[in-house]
Amino acid sequence: MPPYTPVLLHLLLLVSLASAGHFYGGSMSFTPKGRNADGTFKVDFRYKNTHDWCDYAYWYCSSGNCGSSIEDVRGTIDTSSRGRSAYYNQWCETETVETRNIPSDKPFQLIQNSCCWIPTVNGLGSWSLETQVDLGSRSDTGEPNRSPVTAILPFIRVPQNCQRSYNLMAFDPDGDRVRCRYGLVRPECDRCDQPSGFYLDQGSCSLRYGYTSASGVYGFELVVEDFPNQHITLSYTDGSSSSRTPLHAGRRRRSIYQTTVSYPWWINDVIVSGPLNITNHMTTQGEFVIRWTPIRDNLGEYFPICFITEGLSGSSVYQSEMRCVVVEVGRINVKAKVVCDETKMTVEVEKSSVTGIHEDHLRLNDPSNSACDLQRLSNSTHIIGVIPLNACGTQIEEDDDNLIFKNEITTFDNPNDIITRHHQVEIQFYCQYAKRGNVSLGFTAHRDSVTVVEKGFGTFTYQFEFYQTSQFTNMVDPRDYPLDVVVKQMIYMDIEAVSTVNNTELFVESCRATPYDNPNYHPTYSIIENGCNVDETVQIFSPRHQRHFQFGMEAFKFIGLHDQVYISCSVILCEAGNPNTRCAQGCVNSTSPQPDGHHHRKREAAMQTAKHHISQGPLRLRRSSESSVTNMNMVLMAGCIVATVAMLCGVMLYKAKTPGVKYQPLTAFET
Repeated sequence: MPPYTPVLLHLLLLVSLASAGHFYGGSMSFTPKGRNADGTFKVDFRYKNTHDWCDYAYWYCSSGNCGSSIEDVRGTIDTSSRGRSAYYNQWCETETVETRNIPSDKPFQLIQNSCCWIPTVNGLGSWSLETQVDLGSRSDTGEPNRSPVTAILPFIRVPQNCQRSYNLMAFDPDGDRVRCRYGLVRPECDRCDQPSGFYLDQGSCSLRYGYTSASGVYGFELVVEDFPNQHITLSYTDGSSSSRTPLHAGRRRRSIYQTTVSYPWWINDVIVSGPLNITNHMTTQGEFVIRWTPIRDNLGEYFPICFITEGLSGSSVYQSEMRCVVVEVGRINVKAKVVCDETKMTVEVEKSSVTGIHEDHLRLNDPSNSACDLQRLSNSTHIIGVIPLNACGTQIEEDDDNLIFKNEITTFDNPNDIITRHHQVEIQFYCQYAKRGNVSLGFTAHRDSVTVVEKGFGTFTYQFEFYQTSQFTNMVDPRDYPLDVVVKQMIYMDIEAVSTVNNTELFVESCRATPYDNPNYHPTYSIIENGCNVDETVQIFSPRHQRHFQFGMEAFKFIGLHDQVYISCSVILCEAGNPNTRCAQGCVNSTSPQPDGHHHRKREAAMQTAKHHISQGPLRLRRSSESSVTNMNMVLMAGCIVATVAMLCGVMLYKAKTPGVKYQPLTAFET
């Protein structure tokens, strides 16, 4: 019998049960990895188990020659504290990847069993997982037979009064037809019953919930089988063979459940089931990012990934519809190198690895800037792009620890097109920076003083510091950077020039705010321009001496993704009392005529320094517990009402950056 997968379906309205147990569900799949030098067969097995603690799968041989284990790797896929067991509300899904050497390609069986399921309405006791492994060479592909790959979340919620359909991920890498059915006899099942209120469409592997009066936890013991699309023969190395026949198509029942959109709620968590080392993290924009990087040994394999979101409404927990994709691990055809530095990404692609593509027909996300033209630096052997971190359509992904800058090279036919219906070459690349310790990304510590040597003025130093009050007595400790502030909070800044040359004065010509430590970065907000106050909240304080400038203003935040601010100022040191210097001119409007002295450049060179840029920061918006989740929007799909209880029915999650809903559909199969 092919692999089967016990699956647990959890109803939102729970009842109190007295029985004890730990098991939520599990599954197993296998992939032939070729033959060893001694003629044995190398096979990878993937065992998934979910318990109310992080336990791992241990399988044993029930029939045939199962060979010997030569390596196993174990790890946790996902865990949550919103489960339902007799002892804890926690659940933990783990995966064991075991490599075995099998002496023969003849069929054998592996099994895992124990006691007990977590408390269920349908009274499941002991559980058993059994897989039949047949490595015979198929007559249709010439390759060893492979198992179906399946995936489902270990713990699924549905409101009692809400009809819902769950499509179990069931895919066969050999192209076989996959069927799901209830277990019929031991050890396929414990109770071997079919819970009331649920219907299983065997052909589509869809489990549909209609209604049941008994709320609580239901366990499902299912068998997943694969059948060839035509008559085939499995041949074995001992000279024997066996035949496999296709499954006759049966009529599929189809149910359509309609729902309506209700009010938005907040996403609290995303639950993921996938291969070992898959990660799931939330960005500061309220988006969830799922990442998995295959290894070389995964080449040619198929991996199912399923995810679901959870939201809270008071003490109630709701889940979205489950979404699944199958990832095929293919060979990397494009040979490329990416170099990351503080302000840009440099990507080099070998032309020989991208056959038939010329840089004339390649572009970045946004090619409107001439600096983003891939023809500019490319040569006869490589396509070369130097991409600023803030240009060329580079996108920023941010979490609590890192900033990730992403872009991609794509093909195009017409440079004015913004859509295509042709197959494209897409070369995605990114640079990841830790928020702490990277200078140009705005998450470094306190900025040091700037020391300058200039003819006529000798050596002098500019110091730029933040102070705690308008008294300018307590400087902010450099170890406290980055500084957390609240919007509209007054911030106080002090700029001082320290020089050994007497009779000099300081002039602050401009101050600007940017999201990064780059005065030319956009967006830019002007605080002082041409010596004139631009921001209406700016307050200038009386300086202690001529080489001193103190000012304050209300803190603010850039609209959009940026939640940090740097202050950059352009400063000049002049000969004090000289009316022909820029310091003496003070505030100058751009439309006002300039004094005569402004045009005497040779005289100015001896009376004032060049402009020097100094900066300090970052200031970061202090987040309250409320603001940390307000952009994690969930849309609840509602429309099922019981006469005496108003229930929200189902949940559908989509990312929303605005109060409106932005849908992001997923394909059923991705490579």
